[in-house]
Amino acid sequence: LVLWVGFSFIGLALLMFFRVPIIRLFDQKNTFTAFSASAFLLLGPLMLLDSLQLLFSGILRGAKRVRVVMYTRLVIVFGLFIPTTYVIRRMPFESELMKFLSIYVVFYVCTGIMGFVYWYYIKHRLKPQHKE
Repeated sequence: LVLWVGFSFIGLALLMFFRVPIIRLFDQKNTFTAFSASAFLLLGPLMLLDSLQLLFSGILRGAKRVRVVMYTRLVIVFGLFIPTTYVIRRMPFESELMKFLSIYVVFYVCTGIMGFVYWYYIKHRLKPQHKE
């Protein structure tokens, strides 16, 4: 986990510093570079929550606790993500950037909640397997 944190922060720092040149690789006409660069400043750090969730869900799947991952995702997606993004979609925003950021912040908050649930399960419910 410590190694993951170190590599994640180094990678995130590099992506934050070089975000405009990286975006320009995909936007040669410069039509969405400013939008994407602004969005990445907020969403970049939140991507760490998603990667933690992926790490912990992989640990649980490897420990044959697939149902924990499946039920947690079902509850979070249908109970929190879909209703919240539906409300955000219906709200009037002055800029598309704010609507886009709002939906993605909800997404990353949901992945953060999933990551916390997985971490809690790993820490308190998953028993270490000892080889005999």
